[in-house]
Amino acid sequence: MILREFEGIANHFQNHDHIRLILKYDESISHSIYAASDIFIIPSIFEPCGLTQMIAMRYGTIPVARKTGGLNDSVFDVDDDTIPLQFRNGYTFLNPDEQGVNSGLERAISRYRNNPESWHQLVQKVMSIDWSWEFSASQYEDLYAKSVARARAAASRA
Repeated sequence: MILREFEGIANHFQNHDHIRLILKYDESISHSIYAASDIFIIPSIFEPCGLTQMIAMRYGTIPVARKTGGLNDSVFDVDDDTIPLQFRNGYTFLNPDEQGVNSGLERAISRYRNNPESWHQLVQKVMSIDWSWEFSASQYEDLYAKSVARARAAASRA
């Protein structure tokens, strides 16, 4: 039933110059969408890891994401003063509803329209984030070394 509704919408806009609904996955189209977007909305109710936000940022697309799962681990709100400035890289919202999405989206659009220099700096910032395994592995290696050192220090005091 729902698929037929979406197929009807896709057919309605199939010859439109500015709107397209594509109901299949296409790798090259997905890259074009990321590259052509300024803002990427990720209203996930559940997100165990989340790669879309990382891909979007690599293309310079600012994520507006719900604070859940892997999104909460990688998208840090630019307006959250409790987060160090160097980590703030997108817009987040808590509630998975229209008001939640709108709260993040309205703030992003406001910055985009009213402060283009600040927006451009944010775009440059997110494009330079290192999401590689090499970086992550290095962080885990450092954490492991600190844990081992603490364990040895505790054992020597015992």
